[in-house]
Amino acid sequence: MIKFTNARLVKDGKVFSTDIFVKDGFFEHIGESHIECDEVIDLKSMLAVPGFLDCHTHGFLGYHSEGTSEDLREMALKYAERGTTGFYATIGPRTNEEYIAQFKRYRDAFSSDCEGAEFLGLHLEGPFLNPAKKGAMDAADIRQVDMVSLKKLVEEGKDLIKIMTIAPEIPDALQAINYLVQKGIRVSMGHTNATQAEAALGIEYGASQVTHCFNAMRSFNHREPGILGEVLINDDVYCELIMDGAHVSRTAMELLIRAKGSKGVIAISDGGSTCGLQIEDGSLPDGYFVKNGAIVNEEGTLSGSVRDLANHFEYAVNAMNLTIEDAVRMTSANCADHMAVKAGKIERGYPANFNCLSAESRLIKTYMYGREVPIDRKNSAAVLAGGVSL
Repeated sequence: MIKFTNARLVKDGKVFSTDIFVKDGFFEHIGESHIECDEVIDLKSMLAVPGFLDCHTHGFLGYHSEGTSEDLREMALKYAERGTTGFYATIGPRTNEEYIAQFKRYRDAFSSDCEGAEFLGLHLEGPFLNPAKKGAMDAADIRQVDMVSLKKLVEEGKDLIKIMTIAPEIPDALQAINYLVQKGIRVSMGHTNATQAEAALGIEYGASQVTHCFNAMRSFNHREPGILGEVLINDDVYCELIMDGAHVSRTAMELLIRAKGSKGVIAISDGGSTCGLQIEDGSLPDGYFVKNGAIVNEEGTLSGSVRDLANHFEYAVNAMNLTIEDAVRMTSANCADHMAVKAGKIERGYPANFNCLSAESRLIKTYMYGREVPIDRKNSAAVLAGGVSL
């Protein structure tokens, strides 16, 4: 048994000091107790919050979601160093053959115990998207719905695929959405030019999530509100949100959170191998640039973020004046609830995965199953010097 003393927790809007007891990697008791312990760790009044969960991430700190098995295990370590204790690795539109080859790499990487963040499954961002809203994607990779191909893909990846992004307005998309939901896969609407009616149909057929809300989708219009209008008023769908302050303006973020409540928004990084770099501006390999924390190509098209969920938590509290509980919901609890995984809470019976934050909500250290995550102090310059690929 491990006892963490002098922890600060937040409940019902109030911050209080307490003790946390961890047994065999799981929370055993919250509060004062005379339970006999083998180890005592003083958290020195740091704020303890659940480990972050990222359901849309293409890579982290020099590693890509389409890397080798060895790289994927290293990527998991890097997530944990920055407080993300669980992740859904995200892959853009690919051929079935390319997806299936990557499935094998994930099985090889995570079929045995792995230190670092928990690999929770795959988010396939495609391939059934609307080319008109491709963003930085290659239009040649985007496909029309083919149910035979889809069923083969799902059969090959049934143990791995947890989320799939689809544009609900393209031909046969509704049939695909219905099939995926029956297979237990969450469907997220994204890279879409859907009208409000088309988005409503997507939700009716089972879509329960929106991919990077506001980005790569039809804009709101007061006569045709589009997909944005539908998801703002529909309580049956969660909205992903890139909270780096560059992909979406603060005003638009506030609009979304006021409409949905913090319980309806899931913060995501949507970063690649440069995500987690603590830089504001600068050049990257392959003709990309960092501008205000966002990745842009030479044409100025947004292509991910260098800001991670630790940054998003800090931004939510300090820049947007949201409560700690709001930030916890958006960076952890909502994803856990939506995906039905036991995470996102500091309560008895839950894995003891938590972050310790400063009074300014800045990440200090992370614990996974009650053990502190060691940090490899590789700096941003070393990552960039490696010529990482986006």
